[in-house]
Amino acid sequence: MPSCVETPNLTAFFAGRLDTTAHLGFARHLRDCPHCRAEAVAMGKAVPARPKPLELLPPSNEVTELPSNVEIAPHVDQIGPYTVRRLLGRGGMGTVYEARHRELDRFVALKVLPRALASDSDALIRFQREMRALGKLDHPNVVRATDAGEANGVRYLAMDLVDGLDLLHVLRSCGPLNAAEVAEIAKQAARGLAHAHVRNIVHRDLKPSNLMLGGSGTVQLLDLGLAVVVSATGRKEDELLGSMIVGTHDYMAPEQWGEASTVTAKADVYGLGGVLYHALAGQPMFAGSAYRSPQDKQRGHRHDDPPPLPVTVPTNVAEYVVQRMLAKDPTIRPTADEVVGFFQQCHPESTSLIHLIERTRLAPGTGFSDGMPTLQMPTPDSVASEIPQKHKAGHGYNRLFGFVLLGFVVLVGLLWLLTRLF
Repeated sequence: MPSCVETPNLTAFFAGRLDTTAHLGFARHLRDCPHCRAEAVAMGKAVPARPKPLELLPPSNEVTELPSNVEIAPHVDQIGPYTVRRLLGRGGMGTVYEARHRELDRFVALKVLPRALASDSDALIRFQREMRALGKLDHPNVVRATDAGEANGVRYLAMDLVDGLDLLHVLRSCGPLNAAEVAEIAKQAARGLAHAHVRNIVHRDLKPSNLMLGGSGTVQLLDLGLAVVVSATGRKEDELLGSMIVGTHDYMAPEQWGEASTVTAKADVYGLGGVLYHALAGQPMFAGSAYRSPQDKQRGHRHDDPPPLPVTVPTNVAEYVVQRMLAKDPTIRPTADEVVGFFQQCHPESTSLIHLIERTRLAPGTGFSDGMPTLQMPTPDSVASEIPQKHKAGHGYNRLFGFVLLGFVVLVGLLWLLTRLF
């Protein structure tokens, strides 16, 4: 940790001119040093604080805004044994809240089926499918379901509340990742997929926002709302989806644009390949001006070659992602276990992903900014109480000198006025 930060370095910090290592070091120092925090306030800079533990998080005024006609919260703040605290986000198959189990005093992510869909038999079946799919999974790289049920007509699914950021958030702040970071993400995500696939569960909506980077550096799969459970004979558990196209356009396998019944676990490998391409290139593979509409993206996934990855990407990694994982023909694609094996061979040592969370929350150019809901900034008055006494004295001397200078200027002005009058 650096010693007290000099003012020129503080200026460079808030201007975003420091490299990542120095930026993070200064940010940590600012958290703990009253003198430097006071210097920052004197410069007119705000120094946000880290979010406090969950029970002290601020109200939900920072969460995703929803259209006025969308039900933002349940009609009650109690759902079964859970107390709803704040909105975390909303997806096509439900709204997710931070909630607390009253008896266990445990915080969870509580996914609630909107009341408007409670009477929709198709939506209800899909929601029940997600509950059953998550209930079959127990793996470090899959968000764990802890409870499910219905209370007062509200259907809910409780999941572990992950302290971290989704990969999309990270990529938007950090840009392209290096090969070692991508390899670690690939290994962990593919392990979670392999665990699901061996239980005949296909995710079908792999995308950066469905990969959560936890505070410990663990990658976990989110949102199995579109998952399909396949029997040992390969037949779908139900035919609810029929020919409906589901998934996220930027990462959908070619076969997902057709009959849903043809989708297999190889579609998840394609989706993960699309995520890795995005992480290496800084944008999805078919994100240019020629691929604006869903029809354009469908053409790209079915017929076009992805643009070449940057030359900084190792050749073997680029070829594996583009030619194998993103192959148009599902039979050419590797299994999730084979993906783990390839990236394990490329990067046998584990790469810590914790720094990606820090780089995202402390992105250069933003000063000490978390990228997540933060506490209110200390006001200048509250910071002033922490300023060392000699620092206060220095400000007192400066103030006295200012008064003396002002008096001198006034006196000179009066003398000049008197000489003109007499």
